[in-house]
Amino acid sequence: MTFKNLSSTYLLALLYAYKTDLNEACEKFLVPKRFLEEIYIELEEEVSKRDFRLMIVLELLRRGESTEKIAEAMNWRDFEHFVAKYFEENEYTVLLNYRIRRPRREIDLIALKFSSLLCIDCKNWNIPLTSSSLDSVVYKQLERCCFLKEEEKFTEYKIYPVIVVMRKGNYLFFHEVPIIPINSLREFINKLEYLIVNDELKELSC
Repeated sequence: MTFKNLSSTYLLALLYAYKTDLNEACEKFLVPKRFLEEIYIELEEEVSKRDFRLMIVLELLRRGESTEKIAEAMNWRDFEHFVAKYFEENEYTVLLNYRIRRPRREIDLIALKFSSLLCIDCKNWNIPLTSSSLDSVVYKQLERCCFLKEEEKFTEYKIYPVIVVMRKGNYLFFHEVPIIPINSLREFINKLEYLIVNDELKELSC
């Protein structure tokens, strides 16, 4: 069996079953347990591999499936790795889950290229992008980035705070921090040099 022969509903259910369990997946996506169980058992070894799960996510996006449904089905660690792949494909050096010791903080993803450092917070959520929800997220990300800036190994880099969210739409700037829906991430990466040169993407100022 190849996963591309499965309907989007069953692909979402597969991801959700890995994230939770078969019973919850069946209830969530209204699929018969017997059928989903057969599929899961046949693909269990593959589903246990992150790269395979990310291939499913790519297939769902290609089909135009709702990013809100995908976000709910996939686990947050997979989302971080999914975002990392976009940067790796564009020759960035990527550090996942970088830990700052003092004070204790964790950066979801650092993407390095030349003298630029993108300090990225990955939000696998489907809540509305309101000013109140973004205020808190941006403030905390700026705080983490400022602590990162104090690390000796990164003193030579220009640091740019970035937030990537699992939803559709165009990227926007909130308090000068880019909020990038996953479907706009590739476009954003392709335009990064232009945004930096034209001072549209602001370097961190602490």
